[in-house]
Amino acid sequence: MTDRKNTILMIANPRAGRKRPNSYWNSMEKQFKRSKNDVIRWETTSYPKHAESLAFRASLDGVSTIIAVGGDGTIHEVVNGMMQNPENRSILGWIPAGTANDYAASFTCESHGNETPSPTLVDIGILKWDEECRYFANVAGIGLSGSIADRARSMKRLPARIRYTLALLLQTGPHFGTRNFSLSVDHDRTLPCDTLMLSVAIGKREGSYPLHADANPSDGLFDWLHLGKLTRFELARHFPAMLRGNLPTNHPHVQRGRCTRLDISSSDPIAIHLDGESPNESPCPTIRSLSIEIIPRAMSCLITRSLDPQTAIPTRS
Repeated sequence: MTDRKNTILMIANPRAGRKRPNSYWNSMEKQFKRSKNDVIRWETTSYPKHAESLAFRASLDGVSTIIAVGGDGTIHEVVNGMMQNPENRSILGWIPAGTANDYAASFTCESHGNETPSPTLVDIGILKWDEECRYFANVAGIGLSGSIADRARSMKRLPARIRYTLALLLQTGPHFGTRNFSLSVDHDRTLPCDTLMLSVAIGKREGSYPLHADANPSDGLFDWLHLGKLTRFELARHFPAMLRGNLPTNHPHVQRGRCTRLDISSSDPIAIHLDGESPNESPCPTIRSLSIEIIPRAMSCLITRSLDPQTAIPTRS
């Protein structure tokens, strides 16, 4: 077994938005070599969920720190790989190299100079349906946002804000409209509700939009946003507010709250994404009943200082 104290594994997605993993490797190798006890390994992904299997194996092997080099999808896979090991003690880190980098935008590093930040415990979400489950680090999007993420995955070459805005415009076509869900929050009574979109977040952003500016990834609570019977015109009118992260708080069809669990069911398949990714192998999973729960402070994270590959990861003491 590898000595967990000394081993850092970097898992890089060469297809992530910035497509320059080698520049990170060169600078990180130079930084980590300042500590003679550190052993650095570098793996490049080559197929879907490859990062997940690499992270799972590394966690079982006792690797001390697993760094996701890529976007939100790469972090999503690495988190799922680590969480599959119930005795995981590896620390999660990331170098934001995607187009959106929504999860990384929820954090600021308070270290100065060459000081190494201490790992931070963060919450992880879990989606359960049928006999399956899937973890997420940043956000679960249901309804319109699930459909938008599905469309946006085919536009990877575009910048995130343009990609998600274009996908939103396409979704306001003939299939635009609310779906009738049965929704229960924190085991409260189940109520039928017309839902255009439901965003259940740990982090502050979804699809590059700052929908949850007050979210705290370590407070043990989801921040949720529910959009009800909004028309196309109302959605267009409030779009600038979505870009700024200040949707109206007094609109009858815009609701916010905090919770630890949601249960949702529908007679029709539910469109859903987790961190921008489909929850299972099918691009359009036929999920009709699900629960979303938070696992408080489930993972230890090393927060990076900068997006610059020359200073992206602090050395470990």
